[in-house]
Amino acid sequence: MRTVHGLLTSLVLCFSCLGAARAFETDHAFGGSDFNPGNALIVNGDLRLSSSHSGWINGLDMHEPGNQNYYIEYCECEGVYLYNNWFSFDIASLSGTHVSTLAFTVFRYYDVATRKPYTLYDFSGPLTALYNNSLQVPAGTFTDLGSGHVYGSGDVVADAAGFVTISLNATAIADLNAAIARGDAAFIIGGTLAPVAVVPEPPVLVLALCGMGLLLLRRPRAKRLAEGHGRGILKR
Repeated sequence: MRTVHGLLTSLVLCFSCLGAARAFETDHAFGGSDFNPGNALIVNGDLRLSSSHSGWINGLDMHEPGNQNYYIEYCECEGVYLYNNWFSFDIASLSGTHVSTLAFTVFRYYDVATRKPYTLYDFSGPLTALYNNSLQVPAGTFTDLGSGHVYGSGDVVADAAGFVTISLNATAIADLNAAIARGDAAFIIGGTLAPVAVVPEPPVLVLALCGMGLLLLRRPRAKRLAEGHGRGILKR
């Protein structure tokens, strides 16, 4: 009976290990958002350049055409499609301007459930990849919005809705100056909730450790059986 009990205990612990390995947390921000002309680049301290478009792309490289909600989500779990967001700015009016300081101000709304920083990145694709009439956007768009050149990061946690301003770094300034010099029509910023450091799920390792636990529990009985055979007696 003790061996059976030990086996059952080991199995319970094994499933507990698997459950712990699959534990996750989810974070989101900008829920309930919509296009907001107050979202803007602040150029050289006093020039305000309002966003012309905004939106989200999920982990399947899909979006909802025409929806300018800029919801964002990060989840440490399987089967959930994460969301990155984006903002575009018409920069034709900046022709001949040299940018020396740059910041981004965004309305955070009430629906925020995250302690992770909101991190801004460059976007290497065209605006048409983000703002179009197709549910499916070009492959890699979601990843592009949350990787590449880091432009800055800030805390979007708040007890009430309101604007938060994030200072953008020298890389963002250089990229905007380059876009102005090329005569680009738009400048695009991608955003993501940067994940904290987590231990990756190790299902194979967990199962291996559970298997070792089962073997260790069975060793005393195997030893008793061997001793019994040595004395000509089979114990059960």
